[in-house]
Amino acid sequence: MGQGINTSLAQTLADELEVGLDKVDMIMGDTELCPYDAGTWGSMTTRFHDPLIRAAAAEAREVLKKLASEKLNVPVSQLKAENGIIFVESDKNRQITYAELTKGQKIVQSISDKPVLKKPGDFKFIGNSYLRSDSLQKVTGKALYTADVHLPGMLYAKIVRPPAHGSKLISVDTSAAEAIQGVRVIREDDFIVVLHAHPETAEKAVRAIKSEWEKPASKADNETIFEHIVKTATDSRVRHEGGNPETGKRNRKFFSKMNTTTATKRTHQ
Repeated sequence: MGQGINTSLAQTLADELEVGLDKVDMIMGDTELCPYDAGTWGSMTTRFHDPLIRAAAAEAREVLKKLASEKLNVPVSQLKAENGIIFVESDKNRQITYAELTKGQKIVQSISDKPVLKKPGDFKFIGNSYLRSDSLQKVTGKALYTADVHLPGMLYAKIVRPPAHGSKLISVDTSAAEAIQGVRVIREDDFIVVLHAHPETAEKAVRAIKSEWEKPASKADNETIFEHIVKTATDSRVRHEGGNPETGKRNRKFFSKMNTTTATKRTHQ
């Protein structure tokens, strides 16, 4: 919903597959089928998925050319794909469309050689600006965000948050929250949650709950935080190792001294 990948991915596919941008229908991830969605960040989709889609589209293009070669009785090397049509380069009248080749059927084939991807200078769609395919839905309010989804009997939950990890609940008073019409308060040990049909009311109710917590002593402060992270971090991976901290320190002192000398000379001048 955020960064327009349903448009940019279509541009990527259209370029390598050699079809018009208006011929590409993007079916995005369905959280009902794939419940874990990592969220919306700095468009990692473009970085990670563009190369895969380009490679798949280029391979599909070559598979279609292979099928066209059999239909037209011409070597693949003499064929060219353009805008959903494969034709003989020396005689454009000898052609066949993707639709005629596939006839609406799924084509499951692969090629032995790695397909050649287009060079940037050959792009028709990648790098150009187009109206986002979901623009109309968004400006008219038809696009549904998470907050727009209302299921029968659905309630919104607000949780009483402890002030720190490992805090222990000493006392709690939920009477003010429970006095609000329609509010349900559920408690299981230190876990307290407020439920209501409207998120604003649930938020109001959770703020009305008075709780007292015993916080654990902090294991780190401004001086020891980095050492604490190094000691307690898990699942770490070394991406690259090199250099020498002591050499860096000596170089820093050298350049610092050199810059100070240069500045002094300029002052005297």
